[in-house]
Amino acid sequence: MPFVHFLGLFVQFVAGIALLVEGWRRRSRWLKVSGGIVLALLVILIGRELILEGAMEWNPALFDEELLGTWRDRDEILTLAADHTFSYHRSEENLTGRWNRDDWNLELQSENAAWTARLVRYFHHLRIMTHPPDDLDAWDGNPGLKKR
Repeated sequence: MPFVHFLGLFVQFVAGIALLVEGWRRRSRWLKVSGGIVLALLVILIGRELILEGAMEWNPALFDEELLGTWRDRDEILTLAADHTFSYHRSEENLTGRWNRDDWNLELQSENAAWTARLVRYFHHLRIMTHPPDDLDAWDGNPGLKKR
């Protein structure tokens, strides 16, 4: 998690405590409730982060056979064939080409484009991130395509 996020969480913690202390000092139920809500949101944010981080396995053990088939998420469809060809559809984009796996990276190369997807396990299910983050700490929480 970047330093800015830690700073934001720290500021939220200080604000929640300050509201609670001021609420008790002034005997204001509204300030106490506000401070409690701010601290509860902090606990929810940290809990969510811990659950998502624990659910994601960035370097899973896997076999090429697990990759074969059709993978989908929202407007993306990726089909990987046993002959190492693929078809990829996203919005108006339709690509076909060849795929190759290098550890946790799925290299996709078509006539018009080449890119590297990331293979991960999310809650013990294999997923394909077609556009993985450059920095794993900057992960947006989207685990990628699911096999259908």
